[in-house]
Amino acid sequence: QRDLCLGGQGAPFVPAAHRLLFGQKQACIAIQNLGGVGNLTLINKGEIPIAFDTGPANMWMDMVLRWHTESQKTYDKDGALAQKGKPDMQLVNQLLMHPYFSQKPPKSTGWEDFGEAYLSQFKKDILALSLEDAASTMAHTTAHALVRAYQKFIFPNHPKPSSIVLCGGGAKNCYFRHILETLFPDQEIMDSQDFGIPVDQVEALSFGILALELLRGRPNNVSVATGASSDSYCGEIAVGALKTPQIL
Repeated sequence: QRDLCLGGQGAPFVPAAHRLLFGQKQACIAIQNLGGVGNLTLINKGEIPIAFDTGPANMWMDMVLRWHTESQKTYDKDGALAQKGKPDMQLVNQLLMHPYFSQKPPKSTGWEDFGEAYLSQFKKDILALSLEDAASTMAHTTAHALVRAYQKFIFPNHPKPSSIVLCGGGAKNCYFRHILETLFPDQEIMDSQDFGIPVDQVEALSFGILALELLRGRPNNVSVATGASSDSYCGEIAVGALKTPQIL
């Protein structure tokens, strides 16, 4: 709410935590979260010049699996199905025509932009593909959306990261990671486990860090990511009915 009051979008919310977790590791590094929605944080010498939501990540891949299998499968484990298929690149390019991909940061997105209401416009074409081809098509769509985000908003205006560190559930998709390694020949594709943090624990750890920053009296939201007029102290410290105040 504080970020919204300052003119921000309220998201993405975790760049400040990404900086504390990964910012001292390399001179310039990009953290790419792959949850339902993807978001990136560029960290250059401990500072965040830009951070924004890149678009759908697992959201589309999981949705198409549910469509094709009548919810018998809810995700493509390790990208095994997508690896067996062939992407329909014409459909990939159609999906990437969504105006969000051309919108300049700061920006954030979610189900309201990329949920079933939007993807259903392409449902007939998606279901006309085999399960494997549909899975491959969505994996390539997500990967190309990431590449376009970096090529359009990162590489021309900011230092190029030497590494892209993946986190979130999508980081476990081996086939998706292989696509990224092909599309980002100049960047090392890593994941948070290379820094000792399991990929599916980064978000939970990040929110714990944001709470700790609030307790320390330090801003825990990055205005460059949300478009707010300044960094802010987000969250609320709610003290219970303690007889003796507890100092953390």
